[in-house]
Amino acid sequence: MDLCVEPEVARNRGLVLDRISATVDLNRACICGARDRSILDRLMPVLQGWVPEDYVRCLERMPDLSDFPIVGVGSMCRRHLLGPRASSR
Repeated sequence: MDLCVEPEVARNRGLVLDRISATVDLNRACICGARDRSILDRLMPVLQGWVPEDYVRCLERMPDLSDFPIVGVGSMCRRHLLGPRASSR
């Protein structure tokens, strides 16, 4: 479970950081719940961000993800391939 950080939802840097923190909290809760239900092998944690540093921040705050065969990367599908990088992010 993750909270998106696209500009339409998180209109400023503070909101982006808040949503990254909430994504970490939600992933921790999902990991604990999946572990309690013995379905951890069916969980795919998701990193969230807008700029590369956001994804690093999210990863550094997550529990160890090395046992997960797949980790999702949020907001990547919303990128403009040839558009400018938003400087306000």
